[in-house]
Amino acid sequence: MLNNSSTLSPRSVGGLLDETFSVFRRHFLRFASLSAIVQMPVGLATLVLLQYLDGDSYVWDTATFVAAFLIGAFGTLFAYGAAVHAVGQQYVTGKISVRTCYAKAWWRVMSLSLLTLGVTATLAVVLATPTVSDQTRFVLVAPLMMVIVVAFAIYWSMAVQSVIVEGHKVVGALKRSFGLVRGSWWRVFGITMVLGLVTLGLAILVSIPFAVALTILGADEGATISNLLLLLADTLVRIVVMPVLFISGTLLYYDLRVRKEEYDFSKLSQEMGVAAA
Repeated sequence: MLNNSSTLSPRSVGGLLDETFSVFRRHFLRFASLSAIVQMPVGLATLVLLQYLDGDSYVWDTATFVAAFLIGAFGTLFAYGAAVHAVGQQYVTGKISVRTCYAKAWWRVMSLSLLTLGVTATLAVVLATPTVSDQTRFVLVAPLMMVIVVAFAIYWSMAVQSVIVEGHKVVGALKRSFGLVRGSWWRVFGITMVLGLVTLGLAILVSIPFAVALTILGADEGATISNLLLLLADTLVRIVVMPVLFISGTLLYYDLRVRKEEYDFSKLSQEMGVAAA
């Protein structure tokens, strides 16, 4: 076991960041492998859909975009589920088995799929808001929709962890997430914003070489080389940077349970079905 304490401790924002990068540094190759297994084929599928199946009709273009988004969203949540198990596994056993992590995620693939559809439907509602023709209605509706989406996004931010760690199905996971965040919404929102900004900064750093390459090559927007470089940058960000969000989100889930339920390693080990090392 990597932590000799028998009880997980509540952490501040700084503590969550420190532990996130500590876990990420110790198991960088494992977490990168977890993401790469899904994100590389997802990136290839996205390239095929957006570059080689581009049609002349609005309906066809919309369908390919939606298909590409769904594939990407599901790939991200599936990798997230595997990473959630990996975080717990490295605490309980001191190591990470990529195969076991994806077996756990596959065990709940239906719930992860339904979560993907839920996220897509929510975003579709937001994207549809600008179609309101009346300018006054748009000014009133758009901010309200964004507030609602952010509110539910924070309340449901622990859903993947609830699916993987506790075995809830999608509705139960959403209720469980709501219960964990309730009473701590502003704290979870603030921590999520900080973690998001840190991850965004890392993503920008990873993307800089590709931006430089585009400038040097002088590739036009929409050109094959431009699309390929942008796709490579996006895939690399998903492989190298996204695990930071996955780890921090899982640690925040532990933190909420520690504060509300006196969560400890013994309970974590029991839920994972793994004997602590």
